[in-house]
Amino acid sequence: GDLGEPGQPAADVNLHFLHPKANGDYFDATYDCWEGNAMPEWGIFSSVDNPRLSFDDFDGAGPEQIYVEVPEQGMRYQVGVHYWKDWGFVLSVASVRVYVDGVLRDSWEHVELHNDDMWTTHYIDWPSGTVTRIGSTAQIVPNFYRDHGM
Repeated sequence: GDLGEPGQPAADVNLHFLHPKANGDYFDATYDCWEGNAMPEWGIFSSVDNPRLSFDDFDGAGPEQIYVEVPEQGMRYQVGVHYWKDWGFVLSVASVRVYVDGVLRDSWEHVELHNDDMWTTHYIDWPSGTVTRIGSTAQIVPNFYRDHGM
């Protein structure tokens, strides 16, 4: 992301982490973990299988981090990045790094995003820990929030 002057707004790019029950629906009120739903309840009886946004970055410098202590068995999670608000900076450059058990599994660097772009980046399969890029090039939907009635 781009940095603004101290005390001024800067580009706001948000990390998203979807449960399979979201059916790929970013901004799902229950099954999308992001800044607007930082500690959703996904599990059955314990919080250890719930994702947590441990750091939300709103000044454009990054990073944002989402973690799950004990992922649910037999799941395919989805990762995405949404350019929430450009505050006049127009273009931001995003990178996504996916870690499984503390090991870097993939690093997708320097993807250009414009205001309201939604970039769907990875699948994470559990319990295998397999991380798969979604597309050989960045899969970006422009005008995402506006076009989806948000």
